[in-house]
Order: sequence, then structure tokens, then C-alpha cells
Amino acid sequence: MVNTTIWAYGSAALVCPEKSAQDRPMHDNVVRSSYHSAVSTSGHPGGRTPLILVVEDGADIRIMIEQMLQLRGYCVTGVRDGAEAITAIHRNPRISFLLTDIRMPGISGWELARQAVEIRPMKVMYITCWLGQEVPGRAPHGPLLQKPWGASQFYRCVERLIGAP
Repeated sequence: MVNTTIWAYGSAALVCPEKSAQDRPMHDNVVRSSYHSAVSTSGHPGGRTPLILVVEDGADIRIMIEQMLQLRGYCVTGVRDGAEAITAIHRNPRISFLLTDIRMPGISGWELARQAVEIRPMKVMYITCWLGQEVPGRAPHGPLLQKPWGASQFYRCVERLIGAP
């Protein structure tokens, strides 16, 4: 039987399988990044899974999302705002999937996505806790998940965009 843990951070609450104590979210502002090269059976170019860039100004939510994706076998790195994201995209050509919050200090998620796909083509997924978000005309196409969302809904959305690791 698989144990489950309910993680609640602000407006996001997720029920996720628990693998071990080290897989639980951390409760500090450290951004853990994973640059490992996972072997993929899903047909990704070069046999590697895409590197997912998580952009979320809420440290607890960002860490939770990173760990959820890592538990599923994805390669993940995270930053706290749009400016850091643009720098990361320029520095790391493996980033091919952007998962971004919409409302953040500085650059919004919509604008970040627009700038990111100008740097290079990539898949985009948006998350927000604000109801009634209207997609600006110049924002790249991508699904929008409204917080709170469930783990299965989240994973399904990611897998539809980039496949399973």
C-alpha cells in the first residue's frame, strides 16, 4: 500500500504518493534544482527528458511542484521570478518546457512566456490562483491550471504537453 501525504501551501493543496521522508517538501527558501540526465522511453530527442523550468514566486509552492515532477522522473529546475527565468533560459539550452505562475513581481507569466518562446521554441503551461484570467493576445498557447489543483490533474496536463518521462 502506498502512503499519501497532503501538502498544503497557501491556496494549493495536493494529495501525492509518498516515497520516503527525503521526498517530502522542504520548508525553507532553498531552491533545489535537478540537472540530471534521465533516460527517456517516451521518444524525446536524444533520449533525454525535457528540462522543465518552474517559475513561481512562492518558494513553498515552487519546491512542491519541483518535487512532484522529480518524483515522476522529470528533470526540473526552478526560479522565483521572470528575470531569473530569462537568464536560466539563455544559459541552459536544455530548457524546453516552461511552467509559470501568472502573477509575479516584475515580469508576469504571460510576458515571460512570450519572451521565452522568442528565445527558442518551448512548451508552456500556466498556473494561477486568480479567477477569470484572460489570456493576452500575444501570450503563447498553453494550458492554464487554476489553484488549487489535484496531483492527477497536474500530471495529466504535463504529460499531455511533453509525454511521460
